[in-house]
Amino acid sequence: MKRGFTLILLLICIFFSSSCYGEMISNAAKELQSSTTNEDGDAFVDEENRNVMATNRWGGRSNELIEEILEVVSDNNREALRAMFSEKALSEATYFNEGVEYLFELIQGGVISYEQRSLPSSVRTRTSGRLTFEKSDSTYVVTTDKDVYLIAFSVYFIDDSNPENVGVYKIAAIRADDEEKLRPWRNWEIPGICQPN
Repeated sequence: MKRGFTLILLLICIFFSSSCYGEMISNAAKELQSSTTNEDGDAFVDEENRNVMATNRWGGRSNELIEEILEVVSDNNREALRAMFSEKALSEATYFNEGVEYLFELIQGGVISYEQRSLPSSVRTRTSGRLTFEKSDSTYVVTTDKDVYLIAFSVYFIDDSNPENVGVYKIAAIRADDEEKLRPWRNWEIPGICQPN
């Protein structure tokens, strides 16, 4: 009888303590989430007055970049496009100006929509809890009032060890009908603007 009473008492204590503990964990998690997300629910790390977005949505930073690419192409702004590329990409790219002309000639019409093809491929490195490297590869389907295109790009958002890498490394664009030409390009480390053949 005494054992049964002790067992019941022990189970009651465990139940109440786990309920309190569970509530404490839940409250702590909510507090942590609210301190590391903005009003849109995006997670961020603020280091040395630098706000590095690591969005919960697919490709938040990549979406911003494709919008910028589409805007400079629409405006035929060669200098703005060149400024998007990293120092390293510009120094290693061959036929960069020809690639710019190819991109401006290829993409015609007003942009109706763009959609990320899949979750971006990203590599991130943290050193002592600080984000020190972030590279992303993304592919978008872009629909204009003239045609449908695939635009793929690689970008280094952060590279503390090699700051000359920060910026766009490569862009490839083709008509969506020619998708098979884009597949091998994704694995090549060729800087600049690629004209898949």
